[in-house]
Amino acid sequence: MSQSPKDAEQKDGRKDYLDAFSELTVRIRAGASFSGRERHCAFSNRGDGTFSDVSGLTGFGFPEDGRGLALTDWDHDGDVDVWVAARTAPRLRFLQNKIPGAGARWVSFLLEGAPASGMPRDGIGARVLIEMEGGGVRTKTLHAGEGFMSQSSKWIHFGLGMDQEIERVRVHWKRGEYEEFSGVEPGKRWHLKQGAGKAAQAALRKVVSLEENPLVSRSESEVIRIGLSQPLKIPDLEYQDLGNQKGSINELAQSGVVLVNLWNVCERCEKELDLFARRESQLKSAGIQVLALNTDSFQTIRSSGGPGPAEVLADIGFKGPSGIATSELMDLLDASIAKSVYGHRGTPVPTSFLIDQGGWLSVIYKGPVDVDVLLKDVSMLGKGPGFSRAAAVPFPGIWADQPFSINPVKNAVTYLEGEYFDDARLVLEEFLKEHGGPPVQAKDAKTHAQNMQQAEVYYILGEVERRGGSMPKSVLNYEKSLRYNSKQVMVLNQLAWLLATSKDPKVRNGARAVTFAEFMMRAPKVSENPTTLATVAAAYAAAGNFVKAVEITKKAIQRLEIAGQSTALEEQKRRLRLYTKNEALIE
Repeated sequence: MSQSPKDAEQKDGRKDYLDAFSELTVRIRAGASFSGRERHCAFSNRGDGTFSDVSGLTGFGFPEDGRGLALTDWDHDGDVDVWVAARTAPRLRFLQNKIPGAGARWVSFLLEGAPASGMPRDGIGARVLIEMEGGGVRTKTLHAGEGFMSQSSKWIHFGLGMDQEIERVRVHWKRGEYEEFSGVEPGKRWHLKQGAGKAAQAALRKVVSLEENPLVSRSESEVIRIGLSQPLKIPDLEYQDLGNQKGSINELAQSGVVLVNLWNVCERCEKELDLFARRESQLKSAGIQVLALNTDSFQTIRSSGGPGPAEVLADIGFKGPSGIATSELMDLLDASIAKSVYGHRGTPVPTSFLIDQGGWLSVIYKGPVDVDVLLKDVSMLGKGPGFSRAAAVPFPGIWADQPFSINPVKNAVTYLEGEYFDDARLVLEEFLKEHGGPPVQAKDAKTHAQNMQQAEVYYILGEVERRGGSMPKSVLNYEKSLRYNSKQVMVLNQLAWLLATSKDPKVRNGARAVTFAEFMMRAPKVSENPTTLATVAAAYAAAGNFVKAVEITKKAIQRLEIAGQSTALEEQKRRLRLYTKNEALIE
């Protein structure tokens, strides 16, 4: 297993990681596996420093996506059996070793360490040495974890070869400390207990029989449906109609949904076109226009001596628009697939492209299209990104948006949600050292975006300090945020609340709280929100204007009664009693 180098330097590796990930995508497009179809392998030691791949011969070459592997003499017959785990079904396999070597000998040991001597009870880390009569030493060490997600049996198994006897068995429990065990014979399982000096024969457990199940391969579908989670705007796509005139797929897509069908003169393609012709009225009712583009070259058509595309379509009864797919068109369509599908391996025939109105590639069908599936896909078009994503996958799941984001605000928010305040603060402060600066007059979109980003950074810093308990620093950062964008309702509300209700007399300032609260109330619909109303009421109470505080709190109570928010309603009633007694709210 790979291990981190001890002399590695600590640095920001995000760029290196993203560069490596980009290189990985190139390999995937070229056919390499990305955590998929990684079959288990078996290699035979040729005895000369090289190995032969015997995966198929030994039964290891199953088609599932392999992961863990563990060795054990499961049936106690003296040879090693294998358990393998996979990411895909079947998740677990038992491979029983049925290749006995005539005259081959073996021995197995179970170690028991003495904790009082500093050795783990299960003997992890101990090394067993077997010296054979006539020379030769075999050595094995007991490990905890022997591969990815795997732990083999703690029985140490030795194959001894032909007609060899054991002369001596030694166990190195710790560095510089070993123990010799007597009484060991081949062909048996032995218990070696630290300090005993004599091996004890282990009892065989009851053999657990496992029912053999044949491998059933799933049937391969002749159709691959590729739904795009984000529809792709197509470039200008031109084809040559059967009258040798140029046609535009983009123009066809301006008036409705287009299914671009690539076909040649073959039985599968002709059956699909016949299906389109028979269900023409249903497709038309759904707003679908099928454009049939033949991919046969003129040379192929002439040399075949058979009917050309026009004759085939006429014989089938297909009446939609049709033409020839030029090499330029094929290249553009192929490139469109490659933008969305890592494992793209060329475009077979038939292949169809579902293009939504306006020229948005939404679904790709490799193989004959199921018209019912097509109709369902069309019904989902134009309903928004959520529907596109749901239609792009075979089962529901959780989507990870920009998992490799290097946006400092997003990273800081993640730290903040986990209450890693120091990490959040460090990310934002590092950003400000490199990109910080005073507010600038927004003359264009770029400077406006800079101001908005600075405002957000200081707001998150204010949240970090508030949740971390440093109210003065929180107020300071909220105020800095407003210098870059004075109309942030969230920031105004938080700042006014702290100034009105803080226990720290150095922070509490009723007059300033009212200033920010009244400015906040100019924003649309803020005066109808119970949360912001509560902040304004607290600000007036802190400034000594309890009449206004009572008036606004009653308004907040009315809104909460209408909304049926009982918990918040009770809290506002408590505050109303407080303000009625001319007492400010301090939290």
